[in-house]
Amino acid sequence: MNFDRRRVNGPESTHEVFYEKKQSDNVQNKRLSRKDDELRPIFLKPGLISSASGSCYMECGSSKIACAVYGPKQIKNAPYSSTGKLNVEIKHSPFSSVIRRDPVKVGDGCNQTLANASSKELDATHLSNQVTQALLPSLRLDKYEKMQIDVFVTIIQDDSLDFGLMGNITTAAGTALASAGLEMNGLVAGLAVALQADKLLLDPTPAEVRNSQAIMTVCTLPALTQITHIWQAGTLDLSTYKQALSVVESASRNIHTVIAKTLMNESNESDVST
Repeated sequence: MNFDRRRVNGPESTHEVFYEKKQSDNVQNKRLSRKDDELRPIFLKPGLISSASGSCYMECGSSKIACAVYGPKQIKNAPYSSTGKLNVEIKHSPFSSVIRRDPVKVGDGCNQTLANASSKELDATHLSNQVTQALLPSLRLDKYEKMQIDVFVTIIQDDSLDFGLMGNITTAAGTALASAGLEMNGLVAGLAVALQADKLLLDPTPAEVRNSQAIMTVCTLPALTQITHIWQAGTLDLSTYKQALSVVESASRNIHTVIAKTLMNESNESDVST
C-alpha cells in the first residue's frame, strides 16, 4: 500500500458497515424474543488493527467496541518491578450516542433509579479502573518484569447507555489480550444481569435496565470457574445474589466458547495466509 508521506496516516483497519435498527416504543416486548436467561447475539472480530500487538472488534446489541493492545514494552526511567503493569484507557466517540458528548465522560444521563448509580461513577476514569481490576487476574504479569501492556478501548456506539457496557468492554479487551499472544491464566468474559419484578434478566437491554431494581456486572474466568470482578448498583438479597451468580456462571461458559472459537479461526486463517 502506498502512503501519502505529506499526511499523518492512521492505522490500517477493516471497514465495518453498521445498520441502525428502528426501536419501537414498547421496547420491553423485545424480551419476548428470547428467554430470561438467554444472551443476545455477540459478534467478535480479532485482528482489527494490523499495527497493534492484538486487537478486537465487538458488537452486542447496540454496543460497538474497538480494542487495541500494544506491548509488552519496557518502562523507561522507572524503578525495577518484578511484575508488569497493565494500563487501560477508555474513550467514548463523540458520535457514539444521540446526544454528542465529551469523549472522557461515559455516564451522562445514566439510569438514576438505581440506588448507587450516578454519572460520576461511570466516567471514563472509573470505568477504566473497573475494567483493569477485571483483567488483572487473567494476565501473568510476573512474566513481564519492568514492562507495560497498554489497552486502548474506543466505544464506537452506545446510544442506549447500556449498564452492561463494562462487561462488553472486558470481553473485548480480554479477547484482544489473547489475540496479542500474551501469557494468560484464562479468557475473561463479562456479563450483566438485572433484577426486575422478582425475576432475573440476563444480558438486559437498556430499557430493561431502566425499569430494574438492581443490576450486577460479573466478570469471570470460565475455564477456571473464578470471578475476577463484580460491579453492582441497587440492592440484592442473599438468595437472589447467589442465583444471579449461578446464572452468570452458566452463561459465561457460552461466551468463553465463542471467544475460543473466534481466536482459533483467526489463528487458522493466519496460518493459511503465511
